[in-house]
Amino acid sequence: MEKVHRFYRGYCVYSNTLKLPRVCASGSRFCRVEEPDKSVEMLTAALDNGLYYWDTAPNYTTPKVISEERLGLVLKDRRKEVLVATKVEELSADGTMRGFEQSLKRLQTDYVDILQVHSVDSPEEVEKIGGKGGAFEAMRRLKEEMGIECSLVELFSFTYMEKLDNELTEHELDHVFFGVSDKDPVINISEVEEWKTVSFEDLHTDILENPADYTYWFKKIYENVNMHLTEIQKKQTI
Repeated sequence: MEKVHRFYRGYCVYSNTLKLPRVCASGSRFCRVEEPDKSVEMLTAALDNGLYYWDTAPNYTTPKVISEERLGLVLKDRRKEVLVATKVEELSADGTMRGFEQSLKRLQTDYVDILQVHSVDSPEEVEKIGGKGGAFEAMRRLKEEMGIECSLVELFSFTYMEKLDNELTEHELDHVFFGVSDKDPVINISEVEEWKTVSFEDLHTDILENPADYTYWFKKIYENVNMHLTEIQKKQTI
């Protein structure tokens, strides 16, 4: 299936090869059910009877109910059975990242299957989201190079100039994106020579002990990613 960008009813949706059922459970409707146990009963019955596509958003709330939290009561135990869609409303990289991390926490999961940009009001905003260096381009490259599909948000971008050992100079603009996936990479060997999974703690230690093993741009990215994620975690605990 060809990848497309669509703009309709205030949504900007990224479509790839994901097959969606014709009917979904709307998370906004569960805001009318104030008793958590009743919400769990209804969602469990829906899932047991084949209604596995659940759509929600951070702003589906009432003074007493937060839709994402209600879905999370069931997702924490049955995540692999549900196709989950939620939304972000901030178009800025930092705002999108904060909002998405908060949604994951409320949903009690570490990934969603569909991340939609909510309340997109103009074609110009669609162009910004899907333009060069935007999140959609990053998703395409991630799929092509690593065989991974997941929602991405841009953390930051930076320009650097570094002299190399062979008397050349590397001068580049880099965009850095963040995503969460539990899938194993399927490497495109024509694009990727090597890859490795490592915790932030182990990476930090190794960079301190063996700085010459890492390029300038990688160390720069690591420092900024660590700073952004630390800041997000601080804001979530406030």
